[in-house]
Amino acid sequence: MRSKPLFFAAVFLFLACQNALASFNIETDLNSIDFGYMNPTATKGDIPFQGLTVRCTSDQGNPWQLRLRLETPLRHDNNPSQVIPNENFWWYGISTTGSGTLVIDEQDFLIERVAYNAPAGEGASGIDIRLQFKLTIPSSAQSGPYSTRIILTLIE
Repeated sequence: MRSKPLFFAAVFLFLACQNALASFNIETDLNSIDFGYMNPTATKGDIPFQGLTVRCTSDQGNPWQLRLRLETPLRHDNNPSQVIPNENFWWYGISTTGSGTLVIDEQDFLIERVAYNAPAGEGASGIDIRLQFKLTIPSSAQSGPYSTRIILTLIE
């Protein structure tokens, strides 16, 4: 069977609320994630190898959450009607410098989900949360580049 190369890149958007008296911010160490070339029915996980580090800062003193969702399903860059379903794309937490609760089980992108729950008072100096991603290519996927945006949201 001839392989169908697929390329994936996700561009991250960051939502940050700041004013003169408070800091509520998200930063990442990467702007995109690349799954490289994959064949139909292939699964690739633990991407990126070192993890995506999300740094969350809040000096509000309140409990907060980091949430993830997709802007759209993975869409073929040249044929937007071709998609890889959200249930074929997962994320999971691998580590945190915080004392809150990190979700380490695989979570699909069917809905917005909480990745990290921080207790009150955590985050003034910044908390690092490392995430990895996993993707399975459907057998019917058209070859070519696919992309989407992962939305990271920090809320109290």
